[in-house]
Amino acid sequence: MKRLKLEDLRRIARSRFDDLRVERLEGSLRWEASGRHRYYQTLWAATGRTEREALENLLGLPTDKSDFSPYNAVEELLNGRSS
Repeated sequence: MKRLKLEDLRRIARSRFDDLRVERLEGSLRWEASGRHRYYQTLWAATGRTEREALENLLGLPTDKSDFSPYNAVEELLNGRSS
């Protein structure tokens, strides 16, 4: 799957979330994206190593399987594979 441009990710996130904030976490190399979901009216937040990754995680977009994530680790454990 072709990755979206950062500008497109921001546009999609602004359309789905009110009060969207994307900022580097203080004292860390990680980024946080957060906002209030327009449909569910709940606060959502996600982190990532880059601004792009934080937005992708907030939107629930698939990421490269080679990247480590807790979800991939849990999936591997459930499937009987361990690293």
